[in-house]
Amino acid sequence: MSFSFHTEHHGHNVRFTDYERKIAYRERPRQTYSGAIAFSAEPMQQNQAFVVEITSSLATWSGSLEIGIVYGDLEEAKRAPSASLAKDSVVISVDGVSTNGNVDRVQNFAQASEILRRLRVGDIVGVQLDGASLKFLYNDEFYPIWDCVNVQNQHQIHGIVDLYGGIYGVELVNYEELFPNSAIFDESRNPFEMFHGFQRPEGRREEVVPVFIRVYQEVLAALPSLLFHESSEGMKISDKVFRRRMKDKTSVSHRGSRNS
Repeated sequence: MSFSFHTEHHGHNVRFTDYERKIAYRERPRQTYSGAIAFSAEPMQQNQAFVVEITSSLATWSGSLEIGIVYGDLEEAKRAPSASLAKDSVVISVDGVSTNGNVDRVQNFAQASEILRRLRVGDIVGVQLDGASLKFLYNDEFYPIWDCVNVQNQHQIHGIVDLYGGIYGVELVNYEELFPNSAIFDESRNPFEMFHGFQRPEGRREEVVPVFIRVYQEVLAALPSLLFHESSEGMKISDKVFRRRMKDKTSVSHRGSRNS
């Protein structure tokens, strides 16, 4: 299923330029950096990906696109100063993962923060709903965010995107058409492949996935203790360390599964 933008509920600076309502831009991008929240017109279903391609950017403003899901009142959410401050939402921004617009509950997410800071025209970015979790999508890569969605308090879930700061134009795209071989659409693929590229270890998926989750959470939890500087260069180093440690630990798990 492909999405279109909601034409009734959106920020006051958003305009849609095509009949199918798939292209959105922020008006007067050199004079204003906000007021450009947009929602999917259609509710998101489990395993669907809400994804945009960056079509317009400029270096005048700091800040960048914000994207996620919202399961509250769209009329209220569109008036938030930014998507990450919207109630009843889970939004990824350069600051991390924001839940329900609570500035005191922002989860560090170094990989996504650095990706959003360096977005360029032509990049693909989005989220996929996966039970109580989200996957952050960037081109053909994905990064899981575990247990971030309140499944007990959901109405209709909509995608939300904020054309904030340096990003002022996007187009809704179909992720499955762009990346049909992505592991997010193939339940038989080993999730370790996103980090290491080896063949799927022997064993059932219900055995492989919990190991991946444990490894991912262990590596992510260990990063703050390394005290990387909160700069662009620091985030790049953090991302390299994260990926190297994931490769090392998943390699060990892979060898273990082959020898067991």
